[in-house]
Amino acid sequence: MRSRAALLPTPGDPFLIRYWLENYKKFWKDEVDHLYVHLNTSLEKEGVDYIMEMLNEVGATVIYKDRQTTHGLAINELLEITKETHIVLVEDDSYVFKKGKIDECFKKVESGEFDCVAGKRGSCSMEILEQAEKKWGVRRDGFGDQGCNFWPNMFFIKKEDLLKTDRDFDSRRWEQGEYCKELDYTFKEEAAGDTMVHMSLQLRALGLSFWYENQYHGSPHDIQQYDNGQNLWDGKSFWTHVGSLSSGIGGVLVDDQGRKLVERSFSEPAPFIVPPARIDEWARRIQWWQTFYDTSDPNKIPEFREEYRKAINRLTVETKVGNKKILKRQRIYRELGL
Repeated sequence: MRSRAALLPTPGDPFLIRYWLENYKKFWKDEVDHLYVHLNTSLEKEGVDYIMEMLNEVGATVIYKDRQTTHGLAINELLEITKETHIVLVEDDSYVFKKGKIDECFKKVESGEFDCVAGKRGSCSMEILEQAEKKWGVRRDGFGDQGCNFWPNMFFIKKEDLLKTDRDFDSRRWEQGEYCKELDYTFKEEAAGDTMVHMSLQLRALGLSFWYENQYHGSPHDIQQYDNGQNLWDGKSFWTHVGSLSSGIGGVLVDDQGRKLVERSFSEPAPFIVPPARIDEWARRIQWWQTFYDTSDPNKIPEFREEYRKAINRLTVETKVGNKKILKRQRIYRELGL
């Protein structure tokens, strides 16, 4: 009998979560047995209550913290309460648009064909990538994400294999001259890795077998890739990992006093300064926040919803992203079924 769980950490954008849950229900809810959610957010009570209402409707088990925690800590706390044998780590900016893929990936692990299904990732110092290539032969060239590490998203594995590690999924730093037992290597320079990097090295050191799946990561070049039939539009895609959407209500979506939307109830007014990024990068993020707003229920948390709308408009003006570009991006993603 199958025993599958999905583990989802989220910092609590209520409209993003609504979109994620609708996608989950439509495409892959019947391909897992239980959903565990780590909701860690300083969002005001009305917004939290709305999120909890939606999570209860799908029968999720929820850990709630009234402040944002690290992504790695949230994963580990979910792992502690997970009862199922096989798990998939997912992120709230990852959306499926074809049925059957989640089931297919679980079956690769359940059958024993592979120990893990994962998406390749770099996200670390070059010294780590170089030594991993020497030790395990993991190439770092090719289109899209490459390297020895794994995204904590669409990551399928037996729970018991994760329990063989130190269960620290967070980012990690190694000092110059520090020894890394997984690589059997002493760093010549200071080195660092993002979320899941050290965990990835531990899993490789266990001698597990891996099947790799493309994350189909969102890109500033989405429109060009659409025109050229690349990446998400290669005719083979089945999900997308958008990336960077956690920078929304906890970052660049602010009210008219410059306060992050997730901190309105306790933070002080502040000048709003847009972080540096190219226009196409802002366009791809704004596209999704606009989609979350467009598909939200106007009768739910209406005051926050209005602030969300104004924050998107404010960011669109500040970044000089034109509405035409946002609308085109929304259109090409709708063609995928999103």
